[in-house]
Amino acid sequence: MLFSAMLRAVIFDLFKTLGDFRGRVSDEDICRFLQGRGYEAYPQAFHAAFGFVTFIDNPRTGFTNYPDMFEKAFERMGIAVDDETLSGVSRLYEDNPFELFPGSAIAVKRIRGLGLKTAIVTTPPRFWFESGIRPILQDIDYVCTSSEAECEKSNPKMYQKAIQALGVDPSDVVVIGDNVDLDVRLPKKLGMRAIHLSDEKTEADANARDVGEGAQIIERWIRDGSPGEYPGGSFKPR
Repeated sequence: MLFSAMLRAVIFDLFKTLGDFRGRVSDEDICRFLQGRGYEAYPQAFHAAFGFVTFIDNPRTGFTNYPDMFEKAFERMGIAVDDETLSGVSRLYEDNPFELFPGSAIAVKRIRGLGLKTAIVTTPPRFWFESGIRPILQDIDYVCTSSEAECEKSNPKMYQKAIQALGVDPSDVVVIGDNVDLDVRLPKKLGMRAIHLSDEKTEADANARDVGEGAQIIERWIRDGSPGEYPGGSFKPR
């Protein structure tokens, strides 16, 4: 069967694939702010608590804002902060919003122009990135977060939820992302193809520098009817 006959949809990873936060707020930044306001807070404990809230609590709760999310994290640390402190911590993140990488919007539109369905699959809650993806929303059929899937991304149910929403079979789908475990190995186990945004040798069907080059690879696959070798760029499909 021709490769092009199977390709009906593209699933994008979001963070470090289509875009990222404008700046990074470290665990140390958060704890310094809290310590400056008289609270006993340290990076390892905060990292564990915020990770638990992101990967365990959020799929169950579906947080819609930073204050609620941080309040739950601090609760897990045994800290009860005042409203002013909670607002200050939240602003550290709000001042570093999610932004698309240059070229991501063009790449998504190019893939959409090939007649393919599209989805985004990511663990974090929508409020982390919703305003940042507005330029591409008209070209995205479905956005799946841990709230929709009721699990984090390493759970196959998240990809299965997206596949079901798109109305395609796993063999119809190619995933584009930067994380070898979540965006390559897991999709491949589920019967999908994968383009890895890295030069690392993995099980991926292709490697690319960015989503734009990934779109070019997909375009060539469809045109030629087989994975083939991609002649452009520094990476080649396997």
